[in-house]
Amino acid sequence: MLAHSETYMIIPLLRSCAELASLYPRENPTVETKLAQFIERIHQTVGERDFLTIRFHEKNIEINDHKLTNNQLQRPQSLWLMKLALRSHFDEMTISHKINKDIIFQFGRILQDASQKRIPFQELQERMAKECANTIQIFHPADTVRASTTTGRVSQPKSGLEPVQSEQEPNYKGQLKPTQQVSEQRLFQLAEQDRRMLSSFILEQLKQNNQARLLQNLISMLKDMQVFDTETAWLGANSLDYSIDILVQLNRGGILVKLGNEILAVLPGLPRDDIFGQAIEEIVTIMKYCRESQLLAPYLNAVMSFTEISKLQPESRKNKILAAVFRLMDRRFTSFLLTQTPPNHPLRNQIDKLFQYHVAELAESLFSVLFFSENREERRKILNYLTQAGPTIQPLIMNQLRESVKRQSPWYVKRNLLFLFCIYPSKELGPLIEELENEPHPRLQEQLLQACLRLKGPKAVEYGVKALSRKPSEQVLHALKVIAKTKNKAYDQVLIDHFSKITDEGQKTRIMEVLAVLDTAKTRRFFEEILTAKKIMTLKYSDTLRIEATKSLYQSSDKSLYKLFHSLKEDRLQMVRFWSQKYLTEKAGPPVNAYEPG
Repeated sequence: MLAHSETYMIIPLLRSCAELASLYPRENPTVETKLAQFIERIHQTVGERDFLTIRFHEKNIEINDHKLTNNQLQRPQSLWLMKLALRSHFDEMTISHKINKDIIFQFGRILQDASQKRIPFQELQERMAKECANTIQIFHPADTVRASTTTGRVSQPKSGLEPVQSEQEPNYKGQLKPTQQVSEQRLFQLAEQDRRMLSSFILEQLKQNNQARLLQNLISMLKDMQVFDTETAWLGANSLDYSIDILVQLNRGGILVKLGNEILAVLPGLPRDDIFGQAIEEIVTIMKYCRESQLLAPYLNAVMSFTEISKLQPESRKNKILAAVFRLMDRRFTSFLLTQTPPNHPLRNQIDKLFQYHVAELAESLFSVLFFSENREERRKILNYLTQAGPTIQPLIMNQLRESVKRQSPWYVKRNLLFLFCIYPSKELGPLIEELENEPHPRLQEQLLQACLRLKGPKAVEYGVKALSRKPSEQVLHALKVIAKTKNKAYDQVLIDHFSKITDEGQKTRIMEVLAVLDTAKTRRFFEEILTAKKIMTLKYSDTLRIEATKSLYQSSDKSLYKLFHSLKEDRLQMVRFWSQKYLTEKAGPPVNAYEPG
């Protein structure tokens, strides 16, 4: 018999025995028989009269007289996997330990031999460690679980995930080192060995048309992902990942959609950031399946759920969610949503909300569709979305403009990009102006003019000067309208020079209206000259222009024009007198020494 203090070692030893967590039978006797044999051998080793007795019940394996809580019993990682395996044979049986199919008998024989030969416990531990040395680290002797004989509480061995801090290499006697790399290798081996069992289980449940039960077991994997324990969480995540891959291959959309909803429901509460990222990957896989299968409703619901979840997450998690949305909305699917969902489509509102909320993240995909699409309505929708994206897309606009010039894209591609540039301008357009102005299409030239008239760089102003000298006059008037709207003061002298070169009274009047809007020192001096300049025995400018100049000066922000307007009170033109009197009445009073002595 083992000493009382050593019997407590059986509990972590049992957990270590089951480390690979795979239990699908390959030969007779059945799993039930194997498990019973193993428990019996442990029972023989421990001894019936000792503290620890292990019994095999209809509903569970119990460790009696040891006061272990249910949480402690369920501490072993990959508990769900043993549940899956045993449920496929024992219906609703619940198992509280995991046992490996490949080492179950070997450990049983070792335990039986130890019982018969009274092998010291340390030697028993080493023999079991050597049995697992090629596949798994059980635990290091320094991490031996210590138990109190009074409370019956058992502390857990170290998980093996923390790197060894000692500078000297300890002697592990054939065991793997408890390093991060070993743990990752172990997780990988566990996942690989579990796949065949998992595939068989899923296929069996689907064959029996037992989808509810299958979903319940998939959810049990998801529950493992919600714990802090590294191995438990990652084994659950890896197995869920593989299960989803199987269901995708089997085209089981119904189960996938339900599982996706379950993952979304627990996503905000996942305690570990790495598992949070893995859960997002599972949702992305399911959503990609929905996308390829054109299951638009669950797809859009999932994206919008992502949206709502991201609002309440810290920045790091929010970025992971937005990155996932970006990956899901590639150019092809973005184009599909835009072209295959007409205004009366039942999901149209959801699609609009999706693009409006995520337009900044989806801008690259939208630009890609805009660049290549030949569908005018599709391009119109994209422009509408992108106008709401904000200035963060400005670098993308410039990149797309350069690419369109380089590829000699159709005129409408460049025009659309210039339209967006006018909303989110930058100083980088200058080098592209010369190449863009060679485009013959009038609508492109009109948009280029609007873009240039919003800029103050020398090349942009130069292009604006060229535009003002063009025909037809409608383009010139349009240019003047844009300058007035943008209040680009860089054009004050340009317009004054252009005024002197033209003879059309209508255009001159329109230029004066624009100069009044610009309202610079140059424009005010220009208006004063129009009012006072004379030729031989007559005024230089027409009555219409003098009236317009008076009105423009009245509207200016300059309040030091009292002398000028006072001198115009007796002008021969009634409207000049009207605006002069209005200024003198409404604006500031006369300055000191405003009147010259009589």
